[in-house]
Amino acid sequence: MREVELLADSEVTLLADRRSRGPYGLRGGSDGAAGRTEVIHRDGTSETLPGKTSVRLKKGDRVRIESPGGGGLG
Repeated sequence: MREVELLADSEVTLLADRRSRGPYGLRGGSDGAAGRTEVIHRDGTSETLPGKTSVRLKKGDRVRIESPGGGGLG
């Protein structure tokens, strides 16, 4: 997980995959976890972003990125 705090009003563009379903497991291994991106606004409210989007955010907002986990093997 990474979290970025904006130091100025910004336009943030996200191009990510595996947001609705994680990577497949192989040879009986479990599937990996799906990724997730969340905006945490200065006022404490939050919203989940889709995998491909562009949004205007304000100084002090934070973007939390959780990368998808790898699928298991055997």
